[in-house]
Amino acid sequence: MQAEPDPTPPPAAPAAPGTGDDVLDITVRPHGDAPEIVLAGEFDLGGLAAFTDAFLALLQEGPAQVGIDAGAVRFIDSSGVKALIQAHHHARTAGSELRIVAVSDAVRRVLTLAGVQDDLLATD
Repeated sequence: MQAEPDPTPPPAAPAAPGTGDDVLDITVRPHGDAPEIVLAGEFDLGGLAAFTDAFLALLQEGPAQVGIDAGAVRFIDSSGVKALIQAHHHARTAGSELRIVAVSDAVRRVLTLAGVQDDLLATD
């Protein structure tokens, strides 16, 4: 006698960071010649293209400075750090300045571990 297959589906695997509801929300706040990009959620490979597109579009407007508010970022991985470093270089090339004006503890910890906090974080 053969056992009938179990109709109960197997449990779902936990979602990897950057999938499902854990996405990167991006809002652009105009501030005259120093607009800000506000990030919330998880800054990983899933949010990379949207961040890069928003940053480059804002940079084309020619601001003297672009602020990044990452105070509501819960998670950042190496692709998010790389995107911030590339944004910093793009801003300098365009004659602008990138300033990360707010960070969550998670972002500060990762930027410090990566050794780039002095280059990226505003120190006013």
